[in-house]
Amino acid sequence: MSLTIDVNVDIYPMDVAEHFRLLLTNSIGDPKQKLASKNQATNTIMDEYEYVMHGKIFRIQEGQENTSRSLQQEVYISFGGLLMLLVGDAKPLEHFKVDTDVYLLIKKEVKLQT
Repeated sequence: MSLTIDVNVDIYPMDVAEHFRLLLTNSIGDPKQKLASKNQATNTIMDEYEYVMHGKIFRIQEGQENTSRSLQQEVYISFGGLLMLLVGDAKPLEHFKVDTDVYLLIKKEVKLQT
């Protein structure tokens, strides 16, 4: 699987070779939990990450077969002008649908010195 992503490095600086954890999900909170008011914050998975974007899947395209003869799929997501392309085997990506809202969460991984 390959990932190409735009990140606003003015607010979240990243180096090309930097390791990070990425979560792509369609929900960030517990749907059973209700807010007392619009301004009241609740604990969500966003608290565990440093950079969060909301976006929408705008194109899904079938690609070529790869060297292992499995069909590739391309998923394009827009986060308000910042774009993401996810390319991989079609089977794991089949649950992605056009016009679905998604959240992207990133946290830098600490690289241990050996």
